[in-house]
Amino acid sequence: MRIGMAARVSALALLALGGAAIAQGNGAARATPKEAQVHIDRAMALAGKTYMRTTASLQCGLSGPAMSRFANAAVPEPTELFDNFYYVGVSSVGAYAIRTREGIILIDALNTSEDGVNVIEAGLKKFGLNPADVKYIVVTHGHGDHFGAAGYFAQKYGTHVMMSAADWGLVAKPPMRPAGAPPARFSPPPARDLDARDGMVLSLGGQDIRIVETPGHTPGTISLLVPVTVHGQKHLLAMWGGTGVPRDAEMRAKYIASSERFAAISTKAGADIELSNHPFVDDSLTRMDDLRAHPRGANPFVIGRGAYAKYAGIITECAKAVAEGGPTAN
Repeated sequence: MRIGMAARVSALALLALGGAAIAQGNGAARATPKEAQVHIDRAMALAGKTYMRTTASLQCGLSGPAMSRFANAAVPEPTELFDNFYYVGVSSVGAYAIRTREGIILIDALNTSEDGVNVIEAGLKKFGLNPADVKYIVVTHGHGDHFGAAGYFAQKYGTHVMMSAADWGLVAKPPMRPAGAPPARFSPPPARDLDARDGMVLSLGGQDIRIVETPGHTPGTISLLVPVTVHGQKHLLAMWGGTGVPRDAEMRAKYIASSERFAAISTKAGADIELSNHPFVDDSLTRMDDLRAHPRGANPFVIGRGAYAKYAGIITECAKAVAEGGPTAN
């Protein structure tokens, strides 16, 4: 079964309601406030057919909590998304390996040390990569489903782990379970290592990763700009680092401000690829299926600058909808 299709069907059923109701725990429903509906409608207009049934539906809370639907799904096949850029994650959360001439950069590290062995290491080996060559792990935020195997890599291979100072503080204080996630066992956080700072660039073997601090989902979430190539052609990938609008009003305000700032920075930089660190959010699982089936065809992750700008707008509009009393998936 294609996981992306399951998400589409669930979201489509709820979208048939037109966003007019917010589901309640007792099965009742209440009307969406008009102010919130304005932002939901804007998000849906930005989404179009491409993201209406995935990103917009999930971020605007129209399809309910999604993490648990994918927690026990089959592990997707490791996939080369771009030249020397690989998906080695699970269905609920991603891990991304970038091969450089001086070693490997890993973005996020799944849930547990076991994931490190059974998913990340196994995925790297499929592409002929040596896990011992992982020089850096960049953790987008301090939830257990993103740093899970980082400690394992640090201890076994001496891999450096990078996270914002604020989220190094967060991981030292449980709980580390993200809001809306199913009960799960996460491995202990890694020992504090490198601090990611706003505007810094991590460079290794000719590969740069630009870091933008985007607090809100957590106190120190970071988002990333990553130059990539597709069949030798240059593109710019933007990864929003903290999916999920927080319930806390102060953090939600930071989330909105961060989403607007990152949208401005990434669009000005020329981003034409978006990639979520939770693959079900943007239907990456289905796009990976398509890419494996047609590896020399048009890359489904390259959406163009205009479409990327619209995608970035969905994140902001859905957050504003939640702030105005709209539904939340968390």
